[in-house]
Amino acid sequence: MKNLLIIIVFLVSSTIVFAQELKDPTLKAPFTESSGNFLVLTSFDKIGKSDITIDYIKNLRQELNDSKKTISEQKQQLNENKKTISEQQKQINEQKKELEELKKSITQLARKVEDLEKKVK
Repeated sequence: MKNLLIIIVFLVSSTIVFAQELKDPTLKAPFTESSGNFLVLTSFDKIGKSDITIDYIKNLRQELNDSKKTISEQKQQLNENKKTISEQQKQINEQKKELEELKKSITQLARKVEDLEKKVK
């Protein structure tokens, strides 16, 4: 009698454990799809095909990767352009200094010429 009671309790408890609802059930499939449409849950709780295909997603990923490469190349080109601009600005500043020095030397020479003209007169 005890054995029968233990067996009944065990069966009832195991039935209760296995009858629990799964909160977030997932299905792990051993295969992968490489083309086709996605399945979606419609507003009427039915499964349907989406308009977006796997190939479309692959193309979007490829375009994103290409865009990232293009952006990185453009950033590199921009940095090179900034370096070139800064070097050219340095050269312009140096040339301005040289020009100012030449102006000063011209004015000094002009004064010397004037002084010499005064002495000659």
